[in-house]
Amino acid sequence: MEIRQGSGASKQNQVVLRLSQKKDRKKKSLVGKILTQKNLNYPTVIAMITKAWQVKDGVEILDMDQNNLVFLFRFNSNEDFIRVLKGRPWNILGFLLNLQVWEDDMTLQDVNFDTAPFWLQFHNLPVDAFDSCNAKTLGDGAGEAVMLEDPMVDGKMLRTFIRVRSIIRLDKPLSTGFWVPREGRERIWVKIRYERLQNFCYKCGCLVHEGRGCKVENVAITIENDQEFGPWLSTQGVRTFEQVVVVCKNNWLEAQGYASDAQSEVPVDFSANW
Repeated sequence: MEIRQGSGASKQNQVVLRLSQKKDRKKKSLVGKILTQKNLNYPTVIAMITKAWQVKDGVEILDMDQNNLVFLFRFNSNEDFIRVLKGRPWNILGFLLNLQVWEDDMTLQDVNFDTAPFWLQFHNLPVDAFDSCNAKTLGDGAGEAVMLEDPMVDGKMLRTFIRVRSIIRLDKPLSTGFWVPREGRERIWVKIRYERLQNFCYKCGCLVHEGRGCKVENVAITIENDQEFGPWLSTQGVRTFEQVVVVCKNNWLEAQGYASDAQSEVPVDFSANW
């Protein structure tokens, strides 16, 4: 390999490196970034992650960018890997730990930390709206629906709200709800609640910074002159009814490492413990 100094063409030079062809680890690694502008204590962060996950077979934690709180997690078992991945979102010291699937031929530039999956609850809907088609429409309105609970089972309502797992843009304001028109009646406001949502900006509704780092001068308000963003957007997570989960986007599940194959150590359940 010839290296020329000061040739002005360094970005056009190309070298071929020997990369391992072993792919046995690609479904067992996650990269995570804690979304906060605060300086967190490194040992405390590691201790909190370890405590939260309670992995059975161990996880290796590598520091990829300590200043920006970016870590690589290598799991010793596929079971632990899937459980942690399906358990998203995880919050460490109140801040979102945004986890994405990692493959060993990747660099940090390949990782998109601008999105994360959340379970969303849609409240104040008329009974006639409770079907999987409307659930997907609602999930796509707030983000990108990837799976949902079928709201009706054997002609009965599963819950008093519709529940959808959507991919949310973290650098955009959270959707707080939608107006739904009704024939012969006043339109209604459908409220959105985000399961396990913690710290985010109450001024602009974004998760990538807290209030102190927000460039928006005034707090967002609704047309009723109420504050638009606040802690009421968050709600506790509920256990998924696995028998009624509808997958909206198979290719997303496969890209996230949920696809079952001959190398899987445990059966992949798309719904349990979400």
